[in-house]
Amino acid sequence: MTFFDGDDMGLSNEGGRLLTRRAALAGTAAGALALTSAGLAGCSAAGTDASDTSNADTELTDEQKKIHKQIVATYNVEKQAAIKEQLDAKYAAGGYDETAPFVKADPFGTDTLSCYVRFATTDLVTVSYEVAGRRKSDDALKVAAFSRTPHGGDAPTTEHEFKVIGLIPSHKNTVTLTCTAQDGTSRTSTFAVKRTALKGEEEEHLTIMAGESNTPLADTPSAGGSRMV
Repeated sequence: MTFFDGDDMGLSNEGGRLLTRRAALAGTAAGALALTSAGLAGCSAAGTDASDTSNADTELTDEQKKIHKQIVATYNVEKQAAIKEQLDAKYAAGGYDETAPFVKADPFGTDTLSCYVRFATTDLVTVSYEVAGRRKSDDALKVAAFSRTPHGGDAPTTEHEFKVIGLIPSHKNTVTLTCTAQDGTSRTSTFAVKRTALKGEEEEHLTIMAGESNTPLADTPSAGGSRMV
């Protein structure tokens, strides 16, 4: 059984190597800071050494230093491994099944709108889930339901460990699990998980304008000389 911390899908870099979303996010976050300071050019998903931290401390603003330290702390390999060990211990201490799964909201600190889910079944089943939507109200926009088969969820097994994504911030989310047996019969169960508000101030919903653009698509060269689509 393979568990990816991050999105439910694997990602591939330009060299064809399989990456988890956590590693991709680490590289993205580090790359974003590198654009604001040359001193972060050596920061990567694998970790940051003392020289990287020193350069960041001398060339970043106080707010950027704070963000940099948070990124380094979040993606520390030893810290992530320790969190996984704690999750394993808590799971082993209880008899969690599909009707009462082990659920922990964003334990790795890498995805605010997610939760870690783990449970066992007595028979071989595949698993999928749906996060209920939200009706439009005076202070909240309507959000459609979100369904997904988690990574590895389409392979029949009795041990299930995955990440639910697509949760709604500042909302008590209802998640429906669907377990499908090998004879084709399925059964459902639900659990609820509350998520906090997002830390950023970006718009949660983007306006989409229908129509065709007159601007042709083109490759854009990156700072390192490679090309990104």
